[in-house]
Amino acid sequence: VEPHTRIHRVMLLNELYEAAFAHRERKRLDGSPYIDHLKGTAINAIRHLGRTRLSVLVGSFWHDSLEDLGLDPNILVPHEEYGISPHDLPHDLMKIRMQVMKIVKGVSKVRGVNRDHTSSLTFRNLLTVIATTGSHVGLDVAYEKLADRLHNMATIAAQPPEKQKLIAGETERLYIPLAMVFGVRDYSAEIVPHCLAVLN
Repeated sequence: VEPHTRIHRVMLLNELYEAAFAHRERKRLDGSPYIDHLKGTAINAIRHLGRTRLSVLVGSFWHDSLEDLGLDPNILVPHEEYGISPHDLPHDLMKIRMQVMKIVKGVSKVRGVNRDHTSSLTFRNLLTVIATTGSHVGLDVAYEKLADRLHNMATIAAQPPEKQKLIAGETERLYIPLAMVFGVRDYSAEIVPHCLAVLN
């Protein structure tokens, strides 16, 4: 399972710590620390989508930073703070950081004039990033969004009933078909019951 090098592990732990600090004052509607959602997204990416690439895991920690905190993806911890001398930095570190930024931008919400318009713009932005980014990163963007949505659906009971129906309907209409396009049937089997529990 990636990450497998020491610097990758150092990066993962540093980014998790910094994301927890950035979201330290935020709670989810069920009262849980917001970092639980970010960790849950990373776990879903591994468990249900088989994504263990470092960029996906770090992207999970920061995926809400743009829309919820107004933080630029460049918030990533400067590599100088990893405690690693410059000559020990792997050549792929900057590439990974750029991939994380693309993931965060790709999964971020695009505000519209109302909820339906926002949903449409956000999904269009997601598809655009998937289509215009390299194959691996494009898949990572898609899977990051799917992992995020699965955790949101698994914890949807804390939302008001009307919002539950809107989120579940959007998931059924947009994100389950997206998962089927990418052939992640195990994911669909996991998220469909959450939708049915709300919509039926």
